[in-house]
Amino acid sequence: MVFNVFFASCPSVCPRQTQALAEVQRRLSPALGQRVQFVSLTVDPENDAPETMKTFARSNGARLHNWSFVRTSASATTALAQQLELFAGPRQAQAAPAGHGTSVYLFDAGGHLMQRYAGSPLDAARLAREIEQLDSWYRSREPELDQARL
Repeated sequence: MVFNVFFASCPSVCPRQTQALAEVQRRLSPALGQRVQFVSLTVDPENDAPETMKTFARSNGARLHNWSFVRTSASATTALAQQLELFAGPRQAQAAPAGHGTSVYLFDAGGHLMQRYAGSPLDAARLAREIEQLDSWYRSREPELDQARL
């Protein structure tokens, strides 16, 4: 899973990052593209209604068959923002939602964080390559992993 945060009224970084993630989607083989889930969480849940997020996604090239643009309650968003330190660092002086970090997170199939990428600008080629490598590693270990689950 590839995870990032955004807000739909963002005038600069969020659209560029979404476009870069859409490029990652395009770089994946069709079979791998079906297995990789992209999740973008709004850090502005009060203003980003489902239709607003859908419009944002489409206008920035996201393929929605395996990419979810989601929101949750303000309190759950705040809790996750604290856990991921989304508003830490030099940008923390800016008010939410504009002060959020730009990291992109890659999780494996078991939900383990594998990599955190600097997201401004995002290296789409590197992320796509590392998704392919992670998938290849897991697929080569499937018999061993299946035995471990027994």
